[in-house]
Amino acid sequence: MAIVKPFQCVRPNKEEASLVAALPYDVYNRKEACEITAENPKSFFKY
Repeated sequence: MAIVKPFQCVRPNKEEASLVAALPYDVYNRKEACEITAENPKSFFKY
């Protein structure tokens, strides 16, 4: 049987959630991901 343990997560506030959200990482190549982070420093790809 699997053991499920709680963990602490980080969630953006409602006003910034749309800035953090991104398509799945395998949709972009490295160049596109770099361009996105340059335009939007709060993007998921920045972290």
